[in-house]
Amino acid sequence: MLIGSVCLALMLAVPLVASCAPATPEAAEEEIAALESEIDELEGDVSAKDAEISDLEAEIAELRAPAEVTTWRWQTYAGTEEDFWVQRFVQDIEKLSNGSLVIDWYYGGTLVPSDQMLDAVRSGLLDGSHGAGCYWPGEVLLGNLESMPFEWCGWEHTMRIWHGLGFLDLVREDYAEHGIYFLAPDIEGVRGAYNLISTQPVSSLDDMRKLKIRTSGPTAKVLEKVGVSTVFLPVEEVYTAAATGAIDGFIYGTYVHYYGMAMQEVFSYYLEDGFQAPYCCSWFVNMDAFNAIPADLQAIVENVADVVGYYWCPSQWDKADIEAREKLADEGVSFTHLDDEGLRELREAGLELLDEEAAKSPRNAAAVALIKQAHQEFGFLE
Repeated sequence: MLIGSVCLALMLAVPLVASCAPATPEAAEEEIAALESEIDELEGDVSAKDAEISDLEAEIAELRAPAEVTTWRWQTYAGTEEDFWVQRFVQDIEKLSNGSLVIDWYYGGTLVPSDQMLDAVRSGLLDGSHGAGCYWPGEVLLGNLESMPFEWCGWEHTMRIWHGLGFLDLVREDYAEHGIYFLAPDIEGVRGAYNLISTQPVSSLDDMRKLKIRTSGPTAKVLEKVGVSTVFLPVEEVYTAAATGAIDGFIYGTYVHYYGMAMQEVFSYYLEDGFQAPYCCSWFVNMDAFNAIPADLQAIVENVADVVGYYWCPSQWDKADIEAREKLADEGVSFTHLDDEGLRELREAGLELLDEEAAKSPRNAAAVALIKQAHQEFGFLE
């Protein structure tokens, strides 16, 4: 009985299956044409939707794009050796401003010599600069005090002076007299900065007195007080001067500077007792250029300078210095330390220089008073 039922079911199913196909080849062609027409219609709808989506995306991009783009010409005193941290300033400003403020970045000496950047910013040739106050102490009287030998003693001590005691306000007043807005310092080389790299080993001031050393500003004055000969050259000329024997030593930065500038190719010894720990450089902008941008962009510029200068720079610098020291050692650089007598003489000369800077103006006197107050608070001065 079961076999009979199955056979009956199969007999009934065959005609049903056969009925799903077209009765003739002509009917099949007609059905295919209808289906292809339907596909064409659907594809047309998709193309129309794609075009509509593209139009909407373009409209959104236009709405997001800044109505006006401001481009600032900005030069640093340094070369590519500081890109590992300094480019954060450029990138964050463009990102946070949604592209409405763009920094065209120029390396040291590209547009003007490094010691002329203050004049260039004041005149508007540059909109801003990452510079060093010791390059223009004759114009900005507080310039030397931005980074004096043995002035800063660690990150906390440096922050206490700049922010806690009001040193930043005094510096801003000074730069404002030149049509410039001082944004913030950056804190470089907390492990030790402004170290001597030389052709001969140095472990005493007598060793140092045998050398002709390139340095600048207050560090040069401190060395002259203890009988060491110095000369000033733009940073971009130092490698050639060392290679040709015109100088015997270079005081400028930290491990990362010297390795990035390939100074290990012309110098063999590194004095690890830095003249400053850390060293402070400066971010500043033409006052008219700053006032010409809206308040929201001004706030972005100020905040980025603060974050990069006070926090990003020292954190990244510390990591980079550790790596750079290892690389210098691998390439044959030897490390030395100054004897206690030499350190004592240099520190005494640094304090003398602070008093000389204080005598330049009432503002300088107020700044030195803040520095000495912090020294006392931290136990560096009785």
